[in-house]
Amino acid sequence: MEERFQDFLKHECGYARGTLQVVNYALGEWQRWLRNRFGITRLDVSASHLRLWLDEQLRRHAQSTVDKKTWVLRRFYAWLAGESMVEYDPWQFISPPRRRLHQQGLGYVPCERTVRRLLDQPDTRFALGLRDRAILELLYSSGLRAAELLSLRPHQLCLRTRAAQVMGKGGKERLVIFGEHSAHWLERYMCEARPALLQAGQHPVQALFVHASASGSLDYCVLQRMVRRHADAAGLPMVTAHTLRHAFATHLYQAGANLRVIQMLLGHACLQTTTIYARTSMGYLRGVIERHHPRGILYERQPLGRAASPLSGQDAERQRRDRAADQPVKPCEQLLRPHEHSARKSSGRHQGPNERQLLSEP
Repeated sequence: MEERFQDFLKHECGYARGTLQVVNYALGEWQRWLRNRFGITRLDVSASHLRLWLDEQLRRHAQSTVDKKTWVLRRFYAWLAGESMVEYDPWQFISPPRRRLHQQGLGYVPCERTVRRLLDQPDTRFALGLRDRAILELLYSSGLRAAELLSLRPHQLCLRTRAAQVMGKGGKERLVIFGEHSAHWLERYMCEARPALLQAGQHPVQALFVHASASGSLDYCVLQRMVRRHADAAGLPMVTAHTLRHAFATHLYQAGANLRVIQMLLGHACLQTTTIYARTSMGYLRGVIERHHPRGILYERQPLGRAASPLSGQDAERQRRDRAADQPVKPCEQLLRPHEHSARKSSGRHQGPNERQLLSEP
C-alpha cells in the first residue's frame, strides 16, 4: 500500500526524491503513533484520532513541521479514499488549525564577508578542492537547490551565457543564471578536475559533479558533509547547501533587487514564499528608513551627493536630486564664473523678460 502511494506521488505528481523521503518518514511515524496509542492500523483511523494527533503535534513541534506532516497525511487519506481502501476520508471532518501569529524565519543567514570566507576554504590545488569550490560558488551565485545541483548534466550548462537549464520542484524546468566568478571555477573544474575524478573512480557518470568513488556520483549526503566540513574550517555555525540559497536571495534583496525577480530566480511558484526574505531582513529595512527617511537618525548625517545605502544607483541618484531640490536657490550671477558674469553685465544685448526675472530673483 505504501509503495503504491509512493509510486503515485513519483509518477503521477512528479515529486522529487527528497519529498518522497519526507512522505516515507511521516507515514512511518504516523503508523508508530497509532500502534503505540491505540493499537490500530492506518486504515482504522477516525477524525477523533486525527484531532488528538494534531493537538499533540502543535504542542511539541513548530508550525512548519506540523504543516509538512499534515500535508502528507491529507494526501495519503485522499488517495486511500480514491482507491476505495477506506470508506471515507477522515480529514474532511477536520478544520485547518489556526495558524500561530509568529512568522517562520530563515534561521542563520551568513553575511557577504562570511560567505566569501566559506568560498575560500577549498584547496584548489587538488581536484576535490576545485570541485568543492565550483559547487560552493554555483550554489551561492545561482540559488540552486541541492537536488537541482546534483541533477545537473554538463550539456545543461552554458559557460558563455552563464546560464543553466535545470529541473526544479514538481518536474518544472527553469532557467538559472550564475555569475562570472562561478563560471570561472566551473570552467576550471570541468577542464582540470572532472576528468581526473572520473578516471580515479573508474566509472563513467553523466552528472556534472562527480565523486572519486566506485559509484562516481555525488549524492545528497556527500554534498552536505562537504559543505559542513568547509563551514567548520571557516568557523561558521550550522551551514547547509540550502543556507547558501538563502544567502543568495537575502543578499539580492538587501542590494535592492525586486521580490518578483528573486521569485523567478529561485523558482518559487508563489510570491508569498519569497516574501520571507523581506520579513527576515528587518535590520536592513530599519537601516534603510534611518538613512532615507527625513526623520531618520542617519539621514541628516549623510553629506549631499553621497549614497547613503546599498540600494541601486538609480535610488541613490533619486535621493541626491530630492535633497538638492530642498537647498535654497542661489542667484544666477553666483552660478556663473566671474568672467562670464562681468561679460553679461557689460554686454548691451537685450534681455528677455524671463531672463531678467531669472537674473533678478534670489
